[in-house]
Formats: sequence, C-alpha cells, structure tokens
Amino acid sequence: MKRFAIPKLALPMALLFALCACTAANSGSVPAQTDAPSSAADPATGEDTAQASSGEQEVPVGSLHMVWAGSDVPSAAGGQLYETASTYLYDPRCLTAVDLETGVQQMLCTKTGCTHDNPDCEAWICEAGLSLAQCGAFAEDGKLYRVYATDPHHGMGGALLSGVEVSSLDGSNSTLLCEDFVPNGSCIDITWLADDGYLYACIQSNPAVNEEGETRNQFTVERIPKTPGSTAELLYQWQSTRADNMAESLQAAGVSHGQLLVMLTEPPAEHTGSLAGDYAASTTTLRVLDLETRTLGEPLDCWTGDGGDLSLRQIYNGLLWTIDGEGTLTAADPITGDTVENCPGLWPEEMEPRGIFGLYGRRLVVDGYDRANDLEHRYVFDLDTGTMQRELPATWYKEANQPRLPSLMADDGEHLMLKVEERPVTRTTVGQDGVVMEYPSSDSVYAVIPAEDYLDGSEDWTTCTLLPTEEN
Repeated sequence: MKRFAIPKLALPMALLFALCACTAANSGSVPAQTDAPSSAADPATGEDTAQASSGEQEVPVGSLHMVWAGSDVPSAAGGQLYETASTYLYDPRCLTAVDLETGVQQMLCTKTGCTHDNPDCEAWICEAGLSLAQCGAFAEDGKLYRVYATDPHHGMGGALLSGVEVSSLDGSNSTLLCEDFVPNGSCIDITWLADDGYLYACIQSNPAVNEEGETRNQFTVERIPKTPGSTAELLYQWQSTRADNMAESLQAAGVSHGQLLVMLTEPPAEHTGSLAGDYAASTTTLRVLDLETRTLGEPLDCWTGDGGDLSLRQIYNGLLWTIDGEGTLTAADPITGDTVENCPGLWPEEMEPRGIFGLYGRRLVVDGYDRANDLEHRYVFDLDTGTMQRELPATWYKEANQPRLPSLMADDGEHLMLKVEERPVTRTTVGQDGVVMEYPSSDSVYAVIPAEDYLDGSEDWTTCTLLPTEEN
C-alpha cells in the first residue's frame, strides 16, 4: 500500500501551530492588499526598510489565507487529499488523490494506458532521486497547483530546482506557472498562502554564509502571480544574526484578519549547557509580517520556551488558543487582543494538552496525554456550553498493549483521513551476501470518515484502498 508520512510531533519552541481550511471565528478587520511598494527588508540584517501603513477596512473575500501548511501534512480540500507517489512501482514523483468519502487513491492522470513513468503523464511532477524539500500539490480557486523544490544543501547535492504548475483538478491541462523561485541554494520547507491574484511561498532555509560552511536561518516570502509564465517577486527576506544551532529563527504561524502571523524565536545569548536548557531559556514573539508594507510588526505576544504558566499556546483558525494551569481554555484575537472564547476549568486536571485536533462548528477537539500512565486522550468540547461532550476512544494498540488514538492524516473541514491501526507483518530482504533474511515490520491502515460522525464517537469508517507498492 502507499505509505503516508506521519506528521512531525515536535514543533518549534513551545508554540504548536496547526492550520486548516475552516473560516476563522469572529475575525475582525485589517487591510489585506496585494500591491506592495518596491522596498524590502535588508537580507543581511533582517531590518525593515519600509514604513508601516495604518487604517482598517473590511477584509474582502479572497484575502490572504493559508492553502498548504507545509510538507509534514498533505494538503486536503474539496474532499480530496493530494499526495505524491514515489515508490518502486511509480519511481517518478507523480501526484495522486485520495477521495475522502470513498478512501480510494488514484493517479491524477486521465490518459488511458499511461504508465506514469515519464513527463507525458498528467500526474508527473519531477524525477525521483532528487534532494527534494517539498513535492506535492494544493487546490485553490478551482485549480490544482503542484509544486516541487530541491534542497541540494542538505540532501545529496545536485541543482537547486523549484517550480509551480497549474492544472485542472483532475490533473489535466497542466501549465507552468513559475520556476526558480527558491533563492540561495537552500530550502527546508515551504508554507503556501494565497489571495485573489497571487500565491505566496514562505520559504524556510539555512544557507551557508561562508567558506567554512557556517549556516544562518533564513525566511523568505516570494510572491507569484496566478498567471502562467510569471516571475516570482521577492517581498521579504529575513536572516538570523547568529549561526548554526544558536541562530534565531522566523517562521510562518498562521493567518488572522488576512495578515500573515510569524514567530520569531531567539535562543539565549549563551549556550546553557544542554539543548533542553537552551529551549527553556529561549524567547518567542508572535508578530504580523505585513506583506503590503514588507515590515515585521511589534510583538503581539511573548513567551519563553518553558511555557510559563500556560500548558498550551497554539495558533489555530486565526485565533490564539491557550490552556492555563487551572484548566481554563481561552481563545483570543492575536491582533486585537480581544477574548473570543473563555471556558474556565474545562481542561481535565493532571492532563498535558498535546494540541488542537480540529474545530468543527462550535465543537473543539483537543488531544491530551497522561504521562504517568502513558495514555493518549482526545476530548470533544462544546464551546457554547463550556463543557466536555465526550472522550473519543483509542482504536488500536502499540506493541499489543499500549492503546493509541487514530492519527489525523487529512482534514478538509468535512471529512477526515485517519491512521486507525498498525498491523504487524514479516518482510524479507536480501543481504550483501545474497542471503534472504526476514525481519518484523508493520503496515499502517488508513480510513476515512465524516468529521461529524467521528466527533459523535463513531468508528464506522471506510478503510482506504491505496495504490500498491513493491516491497524491498
């Protein structure tokens, strides 16, 4: 079966951030325009060279929004999960879609008899074997945008390649939109935003800055018109003043009021003697990066790596959600500071919040962890009543004795794709001496279910039918 990568659980510097296609609740108004002046931030220092604008207006439909949070989580929209296939059977990087209602995975190619192994295939993105930082697709404005970007600096060398193609949702009629939009020979990951006329690539990188190979963290925003044959425009570039493991970092955190939110994390001035100590002593600020004026705003919020008196702080759906030591769950507008939700004593005692699973209407789902007993928990809260509706059950066991919750693989706002089980299997491999050896392994089982059914406690999901793959 096609294997999906499990999303990373260790997120940077105490701020978990999750993003979905739901509309932000109770959002306010901040200008979100597409035309920008020619000035930009100094790439060497990260200092802004343009002045901020003022004034407020109603955010129009089509204002800045998130379309793909990054490579750790496949993009899902309109009942489809978009995922690349790169296996022994489909050696090139070709694009597939999983129907989130039926669970069936198909190549996004309409050509009869296509072998999916050359650039004439409609699902083709790029050759396998490249040092890829990102390869995938997202839906926007009724079209499909497929992207790829290599990372020769951290991979196996080779050329720095990047491109965006636009096609119909079924993969047909593909046209080159833009290429060579990644600068400086380095790309770790890309967060994608969009508005009516443009795509925005928020690029994380850490290129070498001298002959000794010293690296500095870099955050770049490139604006790409939605017109085929376009050239990317550099809107903003920030670079850390320090190098390597003690370097500052800037990364996208979400979108609120049509404005890009970013996190600036600064480690302590001197190494504390351990990574855990450095983490606890770090400081993170939440800010607006104004793409119209190309300026980094003043801090909206600030916290240390140890979290202070909060056990959860997460940007989700355009709001800043927190859970404090007393179990009070709140959501605040990160730009205005207004409190949108306040539920005292909602979170169970002695339970570590792991992060928001999702928000569905007025039902919020949050994951927790009982460290003493190594047990995972998932709670459904009713925000109207400020009460817990139910706890969702674990559905499979790790190593036959540790109950585990379904892992979220995709969420388009109406349908979920979950990993619901791991089945032990025995595989074979051929050693260098030609001897066939067996070794224990496992196959992941994926399923789809309507989000509302899952929140009601149903386990009546449909097991996914994924494309085959050859074993090692």
